[in-house]
Amino acid sequence: MQSKLVTRVNPVYPATARAAGIQGTVLLETVILKDGTAGEITVTSSPNDDLSQASLEAVRQWRWSPVLLNGQPIEVVTQVRINYTLAP
Repeated sequence: MQSKLVTRVNPVYPATARAAGIQGTVLLETVILKDGTAGEITVTSSPNDDLSQASLEAVRQWRWSPVLLNGQPIEVVTQVRINYTLAP
């Protein structure tokens, strides 16, 4: 079952990572709680700790429509991918 993202806050590209030319994709796994907020969030892959922190801060503010099973909201686990790319 898939929930729909209804509020997305873009992460802030950390100045230290930007200055160092660090790019890449941060992969997260999060539990979407019954109220549509992010519960536990785990970084499963990241090129840099600063990018991980920026991603965690953003995803904590995201909101999803609750997933319903037999008309009742349930918790679900979902994967989140955040790409960080510097303009040429």
